Amino acid sequence: MQAKVAVTEERASCLIATLIAETQTPCPCDKKSGLRIEGTTYDGRPIAIRIDAKEGVLYIDGMTQEEVDTIKQRRCPLRQHQQTDRVT
Repeated sequence: MQAKVAVTEERASCLIATLIAETQTPCPCDKKSGLRIEGTTYDGRPIAIRIDAKEGVLYIDGMTQEEVDTIKQRRCPLRQHQQTDRVT
């Protein structure tokens, strides 16, 4: 299963952080080209994200398009946390 998401650099940074709970050290022996981030999702599944900076696209292996679209539509979890911590 693979998802494809067109994003800005800023949105990509936020989305990647909400998809990957733990990163793995990349192995150069795998001979995988391009910029990749691999690890596990928050529910423990393996995930790999290939970043195509020229196209502004993330290719996500390990999640369905529906799952990624749902996460993408959520508000930023960090911003939500910051808003609830405000003193009034």
